[in-house]
Amino acid sequence: MYYFGGTPQPQDPQLEHFLRKGYVVIPPCGTPQLHGQIYSKAWAVHAQDATWKLGDGVLGAIPELYQVLEAPKVKQTLSKVLGENYMLHGHRHLHVSSSNNQMWHKDSYWGFRKVRRHRPRWCMLLYYPQDTTVTMGPTCILSGSQYWTKDTEQSEVGEDILLPNSQEQSMFLPQGSLQHQAAVMNEAKSNYLGHHAHLVEDLALTVPAGSCVLMHYDLFHRASCRQSGTAPERFLVKFQFLRTMEPLPRPKPPASFRSGLVAVNPMDPVVEEVRSWLGEAVPAALASGNDVEALNSTNEADRLAAAYRLGRSGCHVPLLAALDEAEAGARAASYGLAAGLSALGAGALATEQRVLQLLKSPSTRTRRFSAFVLGEGAMPSMANVSALGAALREESAASLVGDDTRSEMLEALGLLGARARALGREELCTLCMLHAFPFLEQSVAPLVKTQAGESAAYAVLLAAGPRGAAPPQVLAKLAVAAATRNDLLMSNFAAEVRRS
Repeated sequence: MYYFGGTPQPQDPQLEHFLRKGYVVIPPCGTPQLHGQIYSKAWAVHAQDATWKLGDGVLGAIPELYQVLEAPKVKQTLSKVLGENYMLHGHRHLHVSSSNNQMWHKDSYWGFRKVRRHRPRWCMLLYYPQDTTVTMGPTCILSGSQYWTKDTEQSEVGEDILLPNSQEQSMFLPQGSLQHQAAVMNEAKSNYLGHHAHLVEDLALTVPAGSCVLMHYDLFHRASCRQSGTAPERFLVKFQFLRTMEPLPRPKPPASFRSGLVAVNPMDPVVEEVRSWLGEAVPAALASGNDVEALNSTNEADRLAAAYRLGRSGCHVPLLAALDEAEAGARAASYGLAAGLSALGAGALATEQRVLQLLKSPSTRTRRFSAFVLGEGAMPSMANVSALGAALREESAASLVGDDTRSEMLEALGLLGARARALGREELCTLCMLHAFPFLEQSVAPLVKTQAGESAAYAVLLAAGPRGAAPPQVLAKLAVAAATRNDLLMSNFAAEVRRS
């Protein structure tokens, strides 16, 4: 495991570890007495069988957790990965180990599904108040798996769950011996990762009391079981944090600098793009003729590597074609196109225009991935913001509308607004928020989540920036959302904007 904390620097080997492995362990902060207090209170909640009833209220029940979140090493690490002005998300939970073994999975977005993002925008922070051993049932991770995504359009659940040979989709492993369950997990891992299975490592997070683990939100992970009835329970508190500001635009390396690299790991092109987005001058590997064919590979790593090379090299025609094809190829193409728009800027205007046209595609998948591309990579301009706003209105007026696509369009508006704010384009920030404004609606029923409403509030948060600079009518609607709290997560975003 790799431990770090401190100020981010270009080519920081510790940040590089997070980008490649998807996690980092932050050594214990605070005194043993503090962690003992938290453990005792966690145990008291568990003894009353109130862990699930507590839900998002864990900070109120155990206020000592604030001392952990405010510890300098924790804050420094969060800032390194998520940038300044990161936000504590409203969902958090006290977990306790059990007799059940989970399957490898990626969490849903609170029951909803989104396009998984490679760039570090969302993270989980896992805090362990006790020394955690293998017999207690530690959290396990597939180190290095955060960029691997599976097809999900036919899935009825929000989580991405790996499938064993039986093809049975379940968050929990079948009953049987630990050896049998280990074999089922290895089947699932091999079935998905294929010939690149050696690139990820199965790790148990056995850490000292008071440790935190910062994870990429999309890292495959699972809860392991307590291995005997006499083993003590393992508690952890899960928090979510998110980026609220885009990295500042940096000068791009000259064309002569972006050539000739040979990837050692198939995920190198992904890591290089993320490092570039974070502000490093990173050369891009040149695309080859084989990359076009690799877009149709049955292996996710091969598809992604090809898509990123094609995107950053400016070879966008095959990516645009793939955006209108099957889910796996379209997903890879969307990552490559987003990387290409980010890398080439004004040099990719023709690609940007074509992606804008695809917002009107009859295919829901194509519209969703096109919105993702624009959100991650398009230049903040009046034309782009207006086109996304128009597409969002058309999506909402359709007789058969999916919140997944509207949500992606709303978040794209927020990301364009965040980039506009970094460039000082206040008028574009305001326009992004006004397009999101009609969707700032909660369910009339209590505690019912609304994906479009949450995405709209998140979009406003991104566009409003750390000073909460939003139009009066938007602030008024957010005030209602923050006070009503029918949708707790939407209310959380609304309160954060108004607090700024």
